[in-house]
Formats: sequence, C-alpha cells, structure tokens
Amino acid sequence: MKLVRALAAVDDDAAETEARVEESWPTFSGGSVDAIVLVELIAQSVGVHMGWERRHVERMGGRGLLVGVRRASFSVARVPSGVVLRTRVRRVRSVETFVVFSGAVSDGRQTLCEAEIQAFRPEDMEVSG
Repeated sequence: MKLVRALAAVDDDAAETEARVEESWPTFSGGSVDAIVLVELIAQSVGVHMGWERRHVERMGGRGLLVGVRRASFSVARVPSGVVLRTRVRRVRSVETFVVFSGAVSDGRQTLCEAEIQAFRPEDMEVSG
C-alpha cells in the first residue's frame, strides 16, 4: 500500500511528506479511516527519507526496511476522507543500519498522531523472485 503521495521537503535528518485520506486506504469505513493508519504514514515517511538518503547521499539503490513502533499517541480516533495530511519525521539516532525516527502527522490545524519508529535496513538481505 502506498499512502504517501508527495515529498514536500527533505534533508540529511528529516523529511516531510503529504497524503490525502482516500477510500482505498486500509480501515476505511463510513467516510473515514482509523487513526492507526497514521502510524503507517509515519513509517512510509521514514522509508522515503531513508530511500532519499540511500540514493542521494550514499549513491546506492534502495532496499526494504524492517520497521517497529516504539510508541504512538493519537489525538483523534478517525480521520475523514479527503483530509490532507502532512507527516514530518526526524532522525533521533542511528547506528549503522539501525535508525530511530520521531514522527508527527497533522491536518494543518492540529497534530493527530505522534510516534517513534525504529527502522532496520538489512544490508545482506537476498531478494528472491
């Protein structure tokens, strides 16, 4: 599933992405999505940042990530269809291929979700077809 639709800003330590809540999103029902999907937006924004870094800084191609959620908090239970969301992630710390990011999703008026994501990029992972 691809929720992130645009990269708004990126630098060595952070990224900002945009998305619009759509009927095709997981948990969509009754005109809205469950706020748990916002954690996926944060994770995808981490992936965008790590992919950008891998391509533009390290000059290498991308690989998949293993992601874990350390903590998450929500100010809403559901988010209505059509709402434009801005997700900002910032690297908190990193050691080799292990990185921790803090992230927040807002709708332009308030922060809807904050989470801390751990990401691991396996360097020697084989890809099978």
